[in-house]
Amino acid sequence: MSAARGIACAAFAAGLLAPLLFAVAAAQWPERRVGIRWERGIPLLDVSIVDVASPRRVRDDIDSGLPRDLVVSVLALREGSARPVAVEERTCSITYDLLDDRYRVEMRGVTGSQTFWIRTRAAVLERCAVLRAVPIGTAEMWRRAAGATVRFHVSAEFEPVSRRDLERLRRWLASSGGGRSEPDAFYGSVVSRFVDRNIRSATHQVRFRSQPVTVPR
Repeated sequence: MSAARGIACAAFAAGLLAPLLFAVAAAQWPERRVGIRWERGIPLLDVSIVDVASPRRVRDDIDSGLPRDLVVSVLALREGSARPVAVEERTCSITYDLLDDRYRVEMRGVTGSQTFWIRTRAAVLERCAVLRAVPIGTAEMWRRAAGATVRFHVSAEFEPVSRRDLERLRRWLASSGGGRSEPDAFYGSVVSRFVDRNIRSATHQVRFRSQPVTVPR
């Protein structure tokens, strides 16, 4: 076997194993109550993750004047399965303007980006680390999981998001319309970031899973 083929096979195997590894690891995450309501077949999440900024070093980083990224990821996983139902990821790029005494916040997600100027750190965290009625996935994804029991696995961390993966997610959502089966290789790349902390080293990280939820039929 050539070296190139060996590397390709190893990468393929890693993509297949990542969801299994994540399912095992996520089962040990602490449970936190998450607000969930359904609208037009899509779950809308309400949850606060502001405790990601509880360490003093994180607050100092936010106020340093250097760009800092807060990445919030949500992965819906069936109970007893390694098959993800849906995924959502968004990034807040935060830069404190030392001269103007305010924060520039660029929020990027699957639907595009927005820029805000915010006066206080508390308001920055309210904008970036509190999810309010955030939709997860598409109605077609959830129709395929009707009747199943799922949990929403939430990760918040200060570290750069992979822009390549975010662009792949945007293209996939735009082209699939939710009608295709889950792309295993893409989901593998997303969940591998949940599993392998050596891939990206976060300054601080908060991880938890929601209460079990039954998907409406």
